[in-house]
Order: sequence, then C-alpha cells, then structure tokens
Amino acid sequence: MIRSASLNGSDKQEIKVYDYQNYRYSMNGIAVYNDYLYYTSSWSGRYVNQVDRSGSNFARSAMVHDSINDVKVYNGRVKKDPCVTYKRLDNAEKRSTGFFADWTSEESISDEILVEGWYRIYSDNGDDMPTTQLPRTKYCGTMNPFWLNGSGPVHCPPTNFPTASVSVEVEALLTEGEIIPIPILEPKPSLIPIFKCEFDDQSNGTYAYDVYWLICGNVIKNNKNLLFKDIANAIVLKETDWHDKYKMNMEVKCAIRMRNSRGSTPGPYLYSSIFRAGFYPDTTYYTVTEGESFNITFTSTVPVGCISSHPDFRSHCDLNFYISRPNNGESTCINNVIKRDIVFRTQFCGIRVGNLDWMEKKTVQVYGYNDGMYNVNNRYAYIRVSTSSANIATPNNIWRDVQISQITGWGNRNL
Repeated sequence: MIRSASLNGSDKQEIKVYDYQNYRYSMNGIAVYNDYLYYTSSWSGRYVNQVDRSGSNFARSAMVHDSINDVKVYNGRVKKDPCVTYKRLDNAEKRSTGFFADWTSEESISDEILVEGWYRIYSDNGDDMPTTQLPRTKYCGTMNPFWLNGSGPVHCPPTNFPTASVSVEVEALLTEGEIIPIPILEPKPSLIPIFKCEFDDQSNGTYAYDVYWLICGNVIKNNKNLLFKDIANAIVLKETDWHDKYKMNMEVKCAIRMRNSRGSTPGPYLYSSIFRAGFYPDTTYYTVTEGESFNITFTSTVPVGCISSHPDFRSHCDLNFYISRPNNGESTCINNVIKRDIVFRTQFCGIRVGNLDWMEKKTVQVYGYNDGMYNVNNRYAYIRVSTSSANIATPNNIWRDVQISQITGWGNRNL
C-alpha cells in the first residue's frame, strides 16, 4: 500500500499497488504523472508498473533487462520523423477523394476517436491526400473533408454544427418499474435504480443529439440523430444495458454530440465528469491496536431499489453488504468475529442499506482482537465487503455479486 497525507496529517489517502500481499518487498521508485502512479519494486524490479488513483487499470509501462533503482517521469515529448514513425489506417477506401457517402447506408467517419499522432492512409483507391477543395460535403467518407493547399496550411470547411458549451452530468436515481403483487397492499410500481444523462436542450427542440454511455471508458450504448423530444430512452442507462459485463463500483460517464438538425454534421463530444457508481469505504487502509477500535465509513452513490413504491413498504426494503475475510477461498464470519483478528459492532455480519436511507453514510466500528498473547510482529487483517446473488429482489439486480475493494487492517502488536 502507498499512503499520503498533508503536512498536518489530514487528507489521508491511499493508492493500491499490485504485488503479493504476504511477500516482504520494498519500493525502489515512485513517480506520479497526470492521473497515474508509476512504480517499481524488488519483487518485479525489471518492470515499471502503472496504476491509477483508485488502484485500477494496472499495466506494465516498461521493461528493462536489468533491475530498476528509481523512476522519474519527464514532462516532454520525443520528436520523431512522421515519415518514418506513424500509425497505419488500413482498408481506408472510404477516406479517398473519390468516395461520396450515401448517408442512407453509410456512417460518417470522425477522426475524434483517433489518438493524437501521425497516421498514414492505406487504401486501394489511392493513398494521396486531397490538395484541392472538394466539390462539396460528404466526400472522403465524412461530412466536412479538409484539404492541403500545396505547401501551405490545412484548409477546413466552414463549421456547420452547434458550438455552444453544454454542461453534461450523470445522476443516479430511482424510476418506476413493473408492478409486483404484494398481499394486502395496494398494487404500486416497483422502484429500480438507473443512471440518467442530464443536460439542457440548447435549441428549443430543433437540435438533434447523439448520446453515448461509457463504463470504465468503454462505450456500451449509443443513440444518434434524436430530437430532444425523442431522447427519453437514450439518456437512461439501465442494468440490462451492461448485465454480465460490469459490476458496481465502476466508473460511468455519458457524452453528447449536437447537430443543427437531424442528419446534419455532429459537433464535438461533450463529456460528463466521471461518476463513481457503487458502495465505497472512505479509505481502504486502517491501523488499530489490540483492544482499541477504528471506524470504517461507507458511502453509497446509487439508490437501493424496492419491490413496491407503496410508502408503507419502502421502509422494509433493504440491501445487505456482508463482511468477511478472504482466507484460501473461504470467507468466515461468526458472531461478528473474523478469524480471531478483528471484531466489529453491527447488527449482523454486515451492513444494511435501506431504500429510504441509502444516501446516508454507514459506519462500522472495528476492534483489534485481543488474544491475550505477546505478539512479536504486527498483524494484518483483510476485510472483504460484498453482496450475494441470492436473496436480492429483481429491482436490485444492479447490486448483484458486488465485490468492494479489499480493506486492510494493520494491527499493532500489544506490549
């Protein structure tokens, strides 16, 4: 684990690293660049590893034939000859000057999806870029092609898409679902958690919109050329849209592109900020002395569903997160004691989150188990918080089989 704090000891934070938790190893070098931390250790000294702030998106960034003693990231770029170093765009026949798009069957090419860099076109229709102005739009497989003016600058066509700045945000909320009969109670719709892409129409109904949903950076749903009055389903992301592909405690974003009218040129992508959807502890590393305690505070960013929206029933709709300790594939919790390492005060071996109080923080008080013995070494206790696929009603399918990041408790020895 890598921990940080401000000079006065506040703002404690933690970044997970990937190595064997029971192996004693040392960090040889650490560097931070943009949103990523780069490090190397005595366990894998030939590699520079990369991990983001949440401990996700682990990758090997570099490898050497000998060991690495330190890591330093320099803010700069290496200039390379674009005639030698470039990326290929193969089978790019639609990018040729002779290709005219038939929008009834073709999708417009947009280079916004390309990473900045140099590219070379490979096409059976010819590889040369246009050096004169094309007759009109829809050539080269795109709505507005550009051309090279000899040795001069690149010429771009006039902008004919909306350029207004729009605020786009993701919101988690409850929506009405199917009616599930409950004896004695008046039939009422169930309540299902969903995500909604929130933004304001800029045109009083004349603009068309493309709407994209992304989970962990991957597009999982998109709808295009929709007038604002027809956009209701496109701006909603349901559990059925990503079932069996992702689980909660994930990063959700949405994006829109605006058009002056249906079928016209779309503007740039306008992205929401990242919405961290799930059930999160305030930190994943704690220190406790035997016989003393600490608090783990959890926050849910997504509502808990309910099989009925009847006001007399909603207070009975709960979701249970179970506390356990991973141990050789087994998870043991008996009478609020986990493997003689920690004791916690809760109503059961877990945390209960309700349909009406899901937005409130939940706190678990944890004690270092006092075994009455002199312990030479400090002890670790690993806590896992998870939901089960069993005993979860259909409106809460979004919460099935969720595994919260492992929480580590460091137990100081008793003297």
